[in-house]
Parts: sequence; structure tokens; C-alpha cells
Amino acid sequence: MDINGICTAGYPAAGHETRKTGRNAAGMNFAKQAAAAQAEAALHGADAASGDIAVFSSADIASGSSVSVYKTPDFDPQNPVYKVKIWDRAGKVTEQMVDVSKVDPQNCDTIEMYAYTANMKESGKGSFENTVLKAAVAKAVKDAEDRSAAWSFSKKLDWTKIVSDVMQSEYRYGDLKGYMEWKKFLGLLETVEGKETEKAEKKVVQDKAAEYDEQAFDLVGPNAPQDVRDAWMEAAKKVNANGMGICGNGMMTHISQMMVQRCNKILRGETENLDILGNTVESAILAAKQALYNLEHPTAYTPRSIEVQQARIREREFYNVFLEKLEQLR
Repeated sequence: MDINGICTAGYPAAGHETRKTGRNAAGMNFAKQAAAAQAEAALHGADAASGDIAVFSSADIASGSSVSVYKTPDFDPQNPVYKVKIWDRAGKVTEQMVDVSKVDPQNCDTIEMYAYTANMKESGKGSFENTVLKAAVAKAVKDAEDRSAAWSFSKKLDWTKIVSDVMQSEYRYGDLKGYMEWKKFLGLLETVEGKETEKAEKKVVQDKAAEYDEQAFDLVGPNAPQDVRDAWMEAAKKVNANGMGICGNGMMTHISQMMVQRCNKILRGETENLDILGNTVESAILAAKQALYNLEHPTAYTPRSIEVQQARIREREFYNVFLEKLEQLR
């Protein structure tokens, strides 16, 4: 599997192949291709007019196309978005903005992958050789396997599979150094991907928990002002519990004191008015204080499981934080 015809800014990847034989010939082929087509495939650096800074540039000798990844003047490292420009043989340029937080290495195109690995380099997760250059070589391997004469930038690919295939190929042909380098790159891709997946899953859980906190509030404060709702939501997020004993998966952990207040109203026949918090900050403070007092001064001893005891501790913490935020509204 030969990888010829790639040239990156400052790093020519010439004559790389997984077989041990024929490397000199491969290098000569690359040199001939480069000499014959150097006017057709040009590397593009910084754009002085726009202030964009090039972090990666690559050109394909065979197709005459080239690509550059830029940081724009308003680049934010906390929310990295890169500008990617592509030039064809005729010099026609197209550009695309890539938000790397939305890139999936298992299903993304070459433009997205170059921006993704450029960000890995820029954020210190790996060197140029172990990130962007590896992506360029992986792309060349895929093109060689597909016998593609043109460098396609828009086709979605599973880059982890491509890298894994190259890694295994290096191993089969006895290049253990190359094998370890590609293994490191694959591990870096999978680690970053895993963290992003974990982050996305965590956000889904948090959003669902917030939804249940809203539902819990609506049960006891349908007429409360927005400031009271905000205080409830902030307290629930901080404590990971709310005054109705409804947890992040929608299940009830125990019967909370505000639930008791609500049930008492039902027993008194006040089914048309189950509002506990009232319609002012002061009424919400009184209700929260009453719930906290009842929690700390039970009328009778009741044996409780460890789980319920722990839930009551979180309930107490919720009331304290809720009251603290309500007091700030006075």
C-alpha cells in the first residue's frame, strides 16, 4: 500500500508505504510527480487580507487540489470553529466553517477531519506528525485503495476504521515503529471521541433532570413568579434534588414534605387549589420554611431505609439552598 503524492506545509510525506521494499522507488516517483505538477498544486498559507492564520496546509500532486485550515481573528479556543479552504486544479476556491464539537471521527468528511485533527494539535493533544499529518496520510491510503484519481473532500468516512487498517497493515509488514505510531493516533481519536460522547450523554441526562425539576415545580408553584421558579431550578441543579422528591429519571425517591403539604390539601378537599408556594417570594419562603421545619421535626419516629434517609438529607439541602436564593430576592 503506497502513499505518494501528498505534500503538507513543511512536512512532505513522500514514499511512505507499509511494505519494506520499494521505498526508494516510491520516493523517486514522488519527486518526479512533484517536479511535473508543482505549478498545479500549491500550498496556501496565511491570508493577510482577512487576518486568518493557517494551522495546516496540504496539496495533492495527482489531482492538483489543495486544502488549508485556518484560525479566524475571532477564534475561541473554548468553542473552536475553523475555516477550511479548498482549491481545485483551476484555482477555484471554496470554503467551509467547521465546528469541531460536532465532528464525529467515525462519520465525517476530509474537511471536517482536517479541522478536527488540527484542533487536536492546536489544543496540545498531539504533535503535528501524530495528528494532522496522520489524517493526511490516512486519506491518501483510502484514495489509493479506492483507486481514486481525484481527492474527494466531501465523502463521509469512518476514520477510526481507516486508521485501524493502516495500523494493522504496518504490523503485518513488520514495521513495529509505524504500528505503534498509528496505534497512538487511533487511541487519540477514540479517546477524544469517547469524551465527546460521554459529554453529550451527560448533557442529555442533565436536560432530562431539569425537565423533571420543572414538572416538580409546576406541582407546587403554578402561580409563583419567575424569580421563584428560577431559584427552584438553580437549587435543584446544585443539589441534584428538588422539593417533591422526584429524581433525574422521573421516579420518586421518597415522600417529601412539600408532597405531604400537597396531600393534606387534597384530604381537606382543596383539590382546586394545590398551590404550595403561592404567588409571591414571601409566600414561597414561608412554604419552604414550613417544609424544612416539618422535615427536621417529625411528629413520630418512622423506620426508614438507607436510601430514604439519604434522599431526606438531599431534600433538606434543597430547602436550605432554595431559601438562600429566595432570601436574595427580598
